[in-house]
Amino acid sequence: MSVARARAKIKEWRHDTPLFARQNFGFEPDDWQLSVMKAWDAGHRRIAMNACKGPGKTALLAVLIWQFMVCWPHAKVVATSISGDNLKDGLWAELALWMKESEFIRAAFEWQVTRIVAKDHPETWFASA
Repeated sequence: MSVARARAKIKEWRHDTPLFARQNFGFEPDDWQLSVMKAWDAGHRRIAMNACKGPGKTALLAVLIWQFMVCWPHAKVVATSISGDNLKDGLWAELALWMKESEFIRAAFEWQVTRIVAKDHPETWFASA
């Protein structure tokens, strides 16, 4: 998707995370992921998920972070985890994976080792590990 077309879609994506995920990443959420996305879109920002391995929590979290970074100007995200290696090998790797799937996100954001920054406002629009 081109940058110009994506900019026209941002207002729509801001309140429709499943659409954002499909159009940017080809991500088709499972039913439980869809329910989390709908809660997110309804304004719920404290969402708990059961700890387990394999259902797609990290992928979902990466999509939510990208949606927030794209749709809310000058967004600031700070990601934490139980260890630096866990963060680097889990969420940060997942963010990189999904970034590669979106032409718009690659055009608008720059990947760094411990930060993702908006190319046009790197000091005020970022995600930090």
